[in-house]
Amino acid sequence: MGLIINKKTGKAPAIFGFHRQKSTCFFVAKNWCRSLANSSEGISLLPKFSTLALLLFAFLVTNIHAQNTNLISADFNNLPMREALELLEKKYQVSFSYDDELLKGLKISARFQHKTLSEAMQRMLLGKAIDYEILNNRDVLLLRKKVAPESESSTSSILRKFKGRVLSLPNAMPLPAASVFLSKSGQGTVTSDDGTFFFETPINGNDTLVISYVGYQKEKYPLAQTGILPFWEVKLKPFTEWISNITVQDFATDMVRFDSSGRATLFKPERMPTLPGWGQTDVTRLLQLLPGVTSPDESAAALNVRGGTPDQNLILWDHIPIYHPSHFFGLYDGFNPQVVQNVQFFSGNFGAEFGGRTSSVINLASKPVQNDGKMHGGVAINLLNLSAHVSAPLVKNKLQLMLGTRRSYSDMFKSGAFQSLFNQIFQNSRVNTERRESTLNSSSITWRPDFYFFDFNSKLLFTPNKKTELHLSSYRSKDALDYFYKYDDQWGYFSSLDKFVTQNTGLSAGYKSQWNDKFAVNYVATFSDFGSDYDYELAWNRESILDYGHRQRNALRDLGLKLQHQYRFSPQSSLNFGYQTSNYRHKVSYLDTSITQKKTFWQYADSSRAWLHTIYGEVRMQLTKDLLLELGYRENYYIPHQQFYSEPRFFLQWTPPKKSFRLRASFGKYYQFLYQVNEWNSLGVGDASWLIANQDLPVQETWQGALGIQWQSEKTLFSAETYFKKQNNLTSVTLVLEPDIDNPWTFDGTSTIRGLDLLFRQRWKKYSMWTSYTFGSVQQYFPGLNRDQPFPARHDIRHNFNFIHMLNFGGLSMSLNYHFNTGVPFAEPDTILTVKCDDCFGDMTQKLGYQRLNTGRLPSTHRVDFSLNWRIEASRWYAKLGFSVYNLLNRENLLDRDYFLNLPPKDQQQIGEIQRLNRRALGRTPNLVLQIGF
Repeated sequence: MGLIINKKTGKAPAIFGFHRQKSTCFFVAKNWCRSLANSSEGISLLPKFSTLALLLFAFLVTNIHAQNTNLISADFNNLPMREALELLEKKYQVSFSYDDELLKGLKISARFQHKTLSEAMQRMLLGKAIDYEILNNRDVLLLRKKVAPESESSTSSILRKFKGRVLSLPNAMPLPAASVFLSKSGQGTVTSDDGTFFFETPINGNDTLVISYVGYQKEKYPLAQTGILPFWEVKLKPFTEWISNITVQDFATDMVRFDSSGRATLFKPERMPTLPGWGQTDVTRLLQLLPGVTSPDESAAALNVRGGTPDQNLILWDHIPIYHPSHFFGLYDGFNPQVVQNVQFFSGNFGAEFGGRTSSVINLASKPVQNDGKMHGGVAINLLNLSAHVSAPLVKNKLQLMLGTRRSYSDMFKSGAFQSLFNQIFQNSRVNTERRESTLNSSSITWRPDFYFFDFNSKLLFTPNKKTELHLSSYRSKDALDYFYKYDDQWGYFSSLDKFVTQNTGLSAGYKSQWNDKFAVNYVATFSDFGSDYDYELAWNRESILDYGHRQRNALRDLGLKLQHQYRFSPQSSLNFGYQTSNYRHKVSYLDTSITQKKTFWQYADSSRAWLHTIYGEVRMQLTKDLLLELGYRENYYIPHQQFYSEPRFFLQWTPPKKSFRLRASFGKYYQFLYQVNEWNSLGVGDASWLIANQDLPVQETWQGALGIQWQSEKTLFSAETYFKKQNNLTSVTLVLEPDIDNPWTFDGTSTIRGLDLLFRQRWKKYSMWTSYTFGSVQQYFPGLNRDQPFPARHDIRHNFNFIHMLNFGGLSMSLNYHFNTGVPFAEPDTILTVKCDDCFGDMTQKLGYQRLNTGRLPSTHRVDFSLNWRIEASRWYAKLGFSVYNLLNRENLLDRDYFLNLPPKDQQQIGEIQRLNRRALGRTPNLVLQIGF
């Protein structure tokens, strides 16, 4: 079915786009607002929020105008129908849309006075084979009248609404991006994240509604038999194979899909049979299988997305901003996979709904409570932690509760996997040195590291009706290390205690409702509290508890409100707009004290607050059947700077008819108002400190654009996208080692990023192959550094490649991944500086100097990961046993290389020797997991 066009204006009716009449202001692609733009007085009244204001003004005026349409009078005598319609359009500000062939050679003779638009159409079309539909009180759609055969339904070929929800069996979970379409006309849509769908299209009674989702059985509903239901709730059954008492879900179902616009990647973590090397789903490591996502230090959550830094990723859990998304000092994912429903991932150029970060959006949603009236849950244990979750109906079909928790037991039992991870983290710190000392002299040395982590999730969901949801979600995570070292013999005494605690607490409360077929709201209040505390205590004699103490504190509190609205002008056109605000409270402090001397050596404290107010709007228009346009705009007002920050967004997609591929282009501007800087403690580990942009720290700015192509079918997925990013106002710790330097920061930095992402997936019945490749370049520039020349960033990985194989035999599944990336740059010292030292021999000492930055590059990384899973399913329970090996070939890969100057004691001449220190990646690490669910 082609797109129906208004022959006079050359534009689609309201259900396909927007129109502009002489007394009304509407949005069109070439002109934001014609009538207002012609008024100098109107322009003078526009504030900084002008773009969004025009969108909202157009929406309001359109509806007001539609409610005050005048009565119609006419006197036509054998006048061509097209001319008669043009006269009515000019005189009464109505709009007619039709196929040109429909009115060819047709004339009209009619006379009437003061009739409504509907009455006028009945008079004009009397005796003619034409049907009509009136939209928005002013837009008239003309269609050819069809007489159904006796064997068919008597349903006329007029505009009909289809709305409903697609769920999975047996757990009644929503299926996003499911296809809903009419088999003959081809008209339809895909479901949203909550499984709902809505579209309007002309139909006839012998068509069939088809609902399908990859990995599930297709459902068909002949309209001649079922008619048009007010609400369709469809539950799809998964494809299964029965082997004795074992039920195996088709493992080749897509663990990843693109959304309807192709901008976001949608993950279904439970659909991946096993994650190579970890034996279970690890959400943030799962993202590293996508092109454009790297982690130079092989951490779980410190992701560099398209050349950005980890703090430039907006990570949300049920709308809660997460500032500590990992465990075990970054090596372990911070999200319990048993309670993750899906992951929406934007690798850049995200829409106007999201802001505050410049690189990517990782939007995680917890599992909705299964709406089958039964209790569900499960437990899982591996060589690091124990996890459990449960969901239960409190009031059937109205109130449900989900709880999930996970805790490591490394403080009670230290497995081999824990030892490998622990040694890898602290390999170049004093912790490892003191460990070696304790093995050589265990009688006089006590070495005791106690570490654990845990996380907790909850969700209370209230659904008073099918259109409304209220939720209350919580997130809590904590990592705690107590490291005690003591040397005690006849020659002396020394003890130290390191306490490190990092935690993140979050809450969200939301109201989501579909007020009518066209208007929906989503209101969410959020709270997130991040804290990182480090204490270091020393004692030099047995009698004293504490001789010296060092303390570091970093805290960030984020209180937010999001008011989101969506108005659908048609299934193909919509307006998203809303208001967001965040209140940030930031603290950082350092303290050095001596208990024995009752003296404070040094202290520093900083505390600040900031308000950020944002309004945004985004118009989504299906300009033609093949062309999709999204125009977005965010206007931020940052109170500490008393300044506006504007963010335009643009997205265009072309999908050829009856083709599986699409071309897309995007461009946008993004600002970031808080970010991280590294603050090292004596352990050399921990989260970087969160800071807020203030009078000393600027707001980061990023321009980025992308051009790509996608091909997606039932078995094949291919994506290629090239991108460019320009970042300004970067802040870094200076590497210029000069004596008496007061300011450790380097400002006004820029970064130029170019890259190409390739993704290919092919699957068969038992075998699936997944390949991703990224070519990228990240060049940074800071005035005064590197002789005022650009230099490669520390996360500049030119080539990154993953080749994944997944094989399934009944309940047995295997996966193998080969990972390759070129080495990261590192800085080699090129000079030795002589600096003043009052208590050194000759009052002078030496330091390393770096005039040229990141001139060296580590060897390339090669790694093979392997996993093996065995899964058994029965009617009311399932069990899964998994075995995995990370770095199966035990290849030695380097993560970083540092240098230090080995100097003699201060009472000797200060001539040092340069020493090289390598930080190695994790060696061969096996893991075992057992999971039971019901």
